[in-house]
Amino acid sequence: LKAFRHKIGPVLLTVLSTVVGMTPFLLYERDPFWHAFGIGTIGGLLMSLIAVVTYLPLLTVRKSY
Repeated sequence: LKAFRHKIGPVLLTVLSTVVGMTPFLLYERDPFWHAFGIGTIGGLLMSLIAVVTYLPLLTVRKSY
């Protein structure tokens, strides 16, 4: 959990900067390729962020038997 807390900051900043960088493709680009590229990239990053934030701490919890 200590490593998770140490590394989540850079991961969040990387995802945030990429999502903000891809936003113009969604708003201003009418070409189907770039619009789909922006949607796919943003969606994939957000879903992977949800997986990292929820499942990674759950996998580090020790089971007491």
